[in-house]
Amino acid sequence: ATEDVGVDADDSIAARLQSHVDNAVARYNSGDLRMSAAQQVAAAASGNENLYAGQVIDSAVKDAVAHDPELPSLYITRSGELGPDFLDLDSLPGTPKWYDVTTENSWAAHAGRYADFGEGTGIFWPGVSGGG
Repeated sequence: ATEDVGVDADDSIAARLQSHVDNAVARYNSGDLRMSAAQQVAAAASGNENLYAGQVIDSAVKDAVAHDPELPSLYITRSGELGPDFLDLDSLPGTPKWYDVTTENSWAAHAGRYADFGEGTGIFWPGVSGGG
């Protein structure tokens, strides 16, 4: 089962993840986080800036979570590894809880792709202007 919620007030993990996402998006929008030269070329060629901006934001969020003492129970999926971005190891045994950082427009595809991983929650970022 998956939930189409950004942040559930009763889910402290989702709220904490959302704060990391919001911070990474603010850093990206300010120019503090940037695409690599190769990502800029690929984004321009593909016309899909969200994909490459998302990679930059994903990396920043995962780095922040790895150093967050309030989120010790989260398994962080490596880039290229199949699975949602985060799996709450404290939800095991039982129905695993997972979290995935994406845009609202992409949530349905992500929720379907990871449905077999357990109960999912989307952590949303707005995408770059003109995309989603």
